Amino acid sequence: MLDTETTGLDSHTDRICELGFVLTDWRVIYGQLHSYVDPEIIFDNAYNSLNSKAVAGYPTFAQLLPWTYMLLLYADEYVAHNWLFDRGFLREELARCNLRLPRRDVYDTMKHSGGRKLSEACAKAGVYTDDITWHSALGDAVACVRLAKTLRGSDPEREREGEGSISLVPRW
Repeated sequence: MLDTETTGLDSHTDRICELGFVLTDWRVIYGQLHSYVDPEIIFDNAYNSLNSKAVAGYPTFAQLLPWTYMLLLYADEYVAHNWLFDRGFLREELARCNLRLPRRDVYDTMKHSGGRKLSEACAKAGVYTDDITWHSALGDAVACVRLAKTLRGSDPEREREGEGSISLVPRW
């Protein structure tokens, strides 16, 4: 599962400013990777509350490439909400580094939830989201994996905190 937050809506002129990846076996989330990204441009995005000052000093996309590309390369499939949006930005960022986005099967929760916003799709499906910070890359990625599990046939009532839910594994 992956999610990006960006400086704007145009993948050709805007940049990724936050990345969130979730690694799961569909029972638990056993890995989470998150980073703000310095897009090396001046921006102010009211939608995700990020701006160039907030991400100044964080690694650039190129500096994050070793772990980012490994996750993209070794994923069995990509799961995202509105994959076309994330794909456009990932393709552009990777092209700047002379790389291509690896081809994988994609499960787009937006497509499978009737085009709803992520928060609305989760609410409609009965997905537990009390611990989600919306419009943050990691929060949206966690919500997306829970929604994907529900849409793929899990019982939505079991998606509440507890048995059957996808839970966050504490860090040691």
